[in-house]
Amino acid sequence: VIYNPIDIKEFSGKAIVASKNKIIVTVGRLIPLKNQKLLIHAFSNIKKRLPGYKLIIFGEGNCRQELQQTINELGMQECVVLYGNNKNLFPELIHAELFVLTSNYEGMPNALLEAMCLGLPVISTKVSGATDFIINGVNGILIDLNDAAQLSCAIEKVLLDKNMQYQFGTHAMEIIKDVSVDEIIPKWIKIIEEVLKDG
Repeated sequence: VIYNPIDIKEFSGKAIVASKNKIIVTVGRLIPLKNQKLLIHAFSNIKKRLPGYKLIIFGEGNCRQELQQTINELGMQECVVLYGNNKNLFPELIHAELFVLTSNYEGMPNALLEAMCLGLPVISTKVSGATDFIINGVNGILIDLNDAAQLSCAIEKVLLDKNMQYQFGTHAMEIIKDVSVDEIIPKWIKIIEEVLKDG
């Protein structure tokens, strides 16, 4: 297995030392597979106990209207924002307190890996890629698919514990050594050379 290369340049680990806003973030296409609705419902369960926090969802897709309707029905227009696409995400993400991935399926979740390399604490459903890189309770938290109650508990746990945020972020950024461009490209070159030699 060769992982997707992650290129975050000078932003590696910057989330650990950046000033923090009361923000939870997720990044992904607004499609059923990404299941942002789960995150919206989970946040609605705890928002009264987390005053001042906002959930920002980056991405576009055909579920935008449905997600906005869910936000409206839950009365969370002031604290949940469908931000749309952003070509310069890293400067935004480093100031968040938490990154959450709620996908029902992934091949290799680049957005999650980028967040980890930035030094963000992360919570993810137990999907491919996440289970390869997240050591539960060490550099993030893994939750079951479609479990809003479990996700709510995990979010609240991380946001109320600054030491945990620092621990998760510090350990999360260590994966850069396995997914950096400098690490991945030589592996591809080696495989290509072997194929050409055998061909």
